[in-house]
Amino acid sequence: MEPGSRNLRGSLHDTAVVVQAHLDASPSLAGTHIRCEALEGRIVLRGYVSTYSMKHVARVLAESVSGNSRIEDHLDVIPVPPKWQTRKQP
Repeated sequence: MEPGSRNLRGSLHDTAVVVQAHLDASPSLAGTHIRCEALEGRIVLRGYVSTYSMKHVARVLAESVSGNSRIEDHLDVIPVPPKWQTRKQP
């Protein structure tokens, strides 16, 4: 392990925690399932959202909070059908 690498790793983890807190607190991302982790020098977003707009909001929010950290987006868009489509037929 190189000198100072522990601090860098810890700092990236701290950044991931802050990004996660902002994603969780965003009203625009209510009902999403996003987790944020520090992995090999980058912040990785995983999970799913229901629209491409939410995916974009999550990415932009993560970039604005993370400073110079590289963001990797692995979010899936899984649309939620309207309630009228999910009702059982008589």
